[in-house]
Amino acid sequence: MINIKASMILDAICYLEKGIYFSEKQWMTKEQINIIEELNEINIGLVQECLSMSTISLIISAFYNNENLDRYDLDDLLYVFENINVVDKVVRKRITNDFQKRYVYQALDWLMRKYARVYVKNINLLKQNRFDLYWEKEIYPKVLDNIEKKKLALQKANVKSIIDNVCLLKNIGDLGDINIYVSFMSTPTAFTLYNGYLDNILGTRLDSMLAHELMHGFASAELIKQYREFMKSNAYLKECYRYLIDELKSGDEEELVMSAEYYLLYLNGTLKSDIYKHIKENYGYHLPLSIALFELAINEKNTIIDYDSWLLNKFSKKEIPEITKDYIINLLG
Repeated sequence: MINIKASMILDAICYLEKGIYFSEKQWMTKEQINIIEELNEINIGLVQECLSMSTISLIISAFYNNENLDRYDLDDLLYVFENINVVDKVVRKRITNDFQKRYVYQALDWLMRKYARVYVKNINLLKQNRFDLYWEKEIYPKVLDNIEKKKLALQKANVKSIIDNVCLLKNIGDLGDINIYVSFMSTPTAFTLYNGYLDNILGTRLDSMLAHELMHGFASAELIKQYREFMKSNAYLKECYRYLIDELKSGDEEELVMSAEYYLLYLNGTLKSDIYKHIKENYGYHLPLSIALFELAINEKNTIIDYDSWLLNKFSKKEIPEITKDYIINLLG
């Protein structure tokens, strides 16, 4: 079952990053900019430090087992940071994927050393200035409107096919219930939570979003190692890797997940030409490995089972073609 909900506490975490580092406005909606400006006038005195909203949201959702995040208030959010020793133990047991462990465990270490105290101060300021009431009046209606749009979009997507094929690619039996929390403040970013994900208010292409976010967390440490080595193989790939990390602020698993997303959409009936049109319009030639891996995937005779092992095999046997910009231009047309 897929549940689409709102979560005030996750919007609060996203606001703390967006409000403190009020940059890259070109990616925000005008409405979002206005609300952040208004909230910043209300919440004067925020400690000007925070960690990644996506990592902190993952930690919170892992601690609360991604359940009832729509019902929790600022006191429940405060509990996380006031009891970071307890949270640390719970989250380390639940986050077991090699790729996620690397950045989640690092964030937990930073929270233990310093940042939990920063979040306590900032959340107390949000409580004092009644962020919850502001959210309920000004933000919640916008989120509810978007939830209804996403529910309509969900009816048009072949969700069962996507979930079944995600299970094959992750080599697992069942995903269980999926909770999608819709955020106003995270726009334009969507990211993975524990056994679910946080969506933003912009998109209603839930087939693409589900395929992408549900694949996150599949990559082993060895696969990430092989990926990094491959991205050093020529100047074009080095520059594309720099763009991914420095410009898009993304991570090492992203291109591998994107190739899986394209493959899942293809298995779901999306035309290859439509997938390539989407790539050209959104990413151009900046993420070439995802395209090359997608080409390899759709040329397999049978549906891939265990995408991590399949990719490791491609890297170890050097079956990935040399990737140049001309090669990608030729593929995309």
